[in-house]
Amino acid sequence: MRVEFAASAPEARDSSDVLPVRKPAPRRASPDPPSNEQARSDSPPRQEKVQLPEPPQRSLSIRVDENKQIVYRIIDERTGEVVRQIPPEEVRRASRNIAELVRSSEARAKHQIDIDT
Repeated sequence: MRVEFAASAPEARDSSDVLPVRKPAPRRASPDPPSNEQARSDSPPRQEKVQLPEPPQRSLSIRVDENKQIVYRIIDERTGEVVRQIPPEEVRRASRNIAELVRSSEARAKHQIDIDT
């Protein structure tokens, strides 16, 4: 048996002896190879829906506290929980303590009497 390209096939006398050769189709990038279960079944692979998590519902609260310091809070709308606070509560507490210390030292300085003068 003789194999020839289709272009040269018309010159062959016995068409039963000639098999046309086709050029292979270009390869496409294929997705992941099928699993053993998919390879065995004749049905097309199932496409499963993936449940994505809901995006967080957050709000921003901006306020000025008693020490005239701006406090930003990011709050989760579903739970009402404070997700983040700027400045953190520890820093605010330290700031209040320092302000109280300064006020008390100023008050003591006003009440001191200078005996030498």
